[in-house]
Amino acid sequence: MNVRAKGATFERSIIKVLKQIGYEFAASTRVSSRLLDDCKIDINFVPFLIQCKMGYAKNRPKFDQLYKEMKIELTKKIPKESELHTYPYILLHHLDNRKPEHQLFTTTTTFGMELLRIYKLYMDGKLRED
Repeated sequence: MNVRAKGATFERSIIKVLKQIGYEFAASTRVSSRLLDDCKIDINFVPFLIQCKMGYAKNRPKFDQLYKEMKIELTKKIPKESELHTYPYILLHHLDNRKPEHQLFTTTTTFGMELLRIYKLYMDGKLRED
């Protein structure tokens, strides 16, 4: 399977998980929005700007460069009033599916800390429906 096909398969697997956790309308931008796909965003109808990368064992994608490219494209193609400009950016990168350390989730420190704060509330039982 070539890298492009692996990437599409990876996107579909992420979309499946997003749907299972409640983002029922999650869809690939390849199908749902050529405009967002052109802005380097791979998944639509979620409150995140998600880009999926598969492979690249030697020349790994650089989060800062991808983030900058996505922001430039969004600025050029999406009205500045759009809430898309407020969504956090997430890079999901799988070198392969064999080892956990090869499955990466990268985001900004600000959003990462917010995720950790919410996780702590959950672990402390403050977000559970028990």
